[in-house]
Amino acid sequence: MKIYMDLKSTLCITLIFLCSNYSYSTVSCSGSDDLTLIIQSSQRKPVVIIVDAYDSASLLAIQFSKHDISVVHLKSTFEIHPRLRPSYRPQDFEHVITYEGNYEELLIAIRSFKPLAIIPGKESGVLLANQLSASLASELDLPTNSGIKKTRNPYAVFRDKFLMHEQLKEHSPQIRYMRQIASNSANHIIDWVKQNNFFNTGTRKIVVKPRGSAGSEGVYICNTQKEIREAVRSIKNIKKSDFGLNTSEIVAQEYIQGTEYVVNAVSRGGKHIITDMWQYNKRIPKSGIGILYDNDDLLPFRGEAQDQIRPYAVQALNALGLQFGFSHTEIFIDDKGPVLVETANRMMGSMQPALAELGILESPLQIGVEAIAFPDKFLDHKSGYTIKQHVMLIELSSNRNGAFINPAFVNNLTQLPGYHEHTFGFGINKPTVKSTNMANMLGKVLLMHPDPETINTSLYHLRSWEQNGDFFKK
Repeated sequence: MKIYMDLKSTLCITLIFLCSNYSYSTVSCSGSDDLTLIIQSSQRKPVVIIVDAYDSASLLAIQFSKHDISVVHLKSTFEIHPRLRPSYRPQDFEHVITYEGNYEELLIAIRSFKPLAIIPGKESGVLLANQLSASLASELDLPTNSGIKKTRNPYAVFRDKFLMHEQLKEHSPQIRYMRQIASNSANHIIDWVKQNNFFNTGTRKIVVKPRGSAGSEGVYICNTQKEIREAVRSIKNIKKSDFGLNTSEIVAQEYIQGTEYVVNAVSRGGKHIITDMWQYNKRIPKSGIGILYDNDDLLPFRGEAQDQIRPYAVQALNALGLQFGFSHTEIFIDDKGPVLVETANRMMGSMQPALAELGILESPLQIGVEAIAFPDKFLDHKSGYTIKQHVMLIELSSNRNGAFINPAFVNNLTQLPGYHEHTFGFGINKPTVKSTNMANMLGKVLLMHPDPETINTSLYHLRSWEQNGDFFKK
């Protein structure tokens, strides 16, 4: 096939780069003013566009390349947040484009690739990916999510913690939701607490957090009016989110005293395949400021808790209008059963899909590729997965400011039974800060072993070293 286009000389190189997802034998530019670009092409490679392919989403380009599918990376902003830069792999993409605020121009650029799908990578890409898919769905036959049509932005429900629970409440009386209020006024929240008698019954606590944050950023556990005022003031003072997200609006929710779980899934056409489930274990500082992750434990497909969270997660996805792509759903179980914390239309962060692959026979990443690029194969995919070994990701916290990591002692990590790898959030010569949330944890240790008791023994040693301050120089 030959394609002929008249171009100005200044556009020649640009167009060649844009067309790099063709398998071509010749590209030639001739003349100085009116140029003819001749592309002798065999067949254009299929293209998938990922918006903000950072963190776990950086794993996808290589996965698609195994199937001869090109990936175009769309950056929702020019600047990449410092925490996300280490995971950015521009060499894996066929092309990188940046959204600079002109939506119509962006649509023109996206059309030129004729993508199979547009999917979000990191949290910051969720809204833009869904909006682009909806704008081009009929023209390019793209898979989409419905979201909630009655809201100004149907896809805000994938980012807004308050809207999620309001939708559950309205969708069906069979789906449990959290009692909540959206307000930037501490007095308004305190009045709501009094009306519901939260501090005198039940858990005697509430959660105050930004409506649009991610992870444990800006999350406060409050059991006094003073703590509510401090939480509201602190959230309002967040200058820039650790994830580059809007944290200016606040939601207060009832506090659920229970165990937290994660259900990761991939969806297409309303079919949901659960790829992996985890149990979160967290620690709440005495101050109530922030939440410290203790460890994430990979769970088998079946079990007492899993048999409750699987159907609940599917109900929640359907209620929120999430029918396509990756999803990451966090759920509490208490004495009343499961209840949603939040759902995100993206992969689980912290490279956890790669960790799931270490412990599960079936590849969550491959299932995602099937849903996006091979829908017939995905729709035939059977539910369920098989654990081949136990996996636990352990978060290390720092209980002090200004300490320095002791590299000599760190070598002890590698001798732990089940040790696989570790990372530190602070360099050897960089002083630590006291851990208050996911963004400033000391580091991570990954353990894998066929025997879960071996992992638990190594976890005990890690916590003892952490408590004694053994990771730091004396």
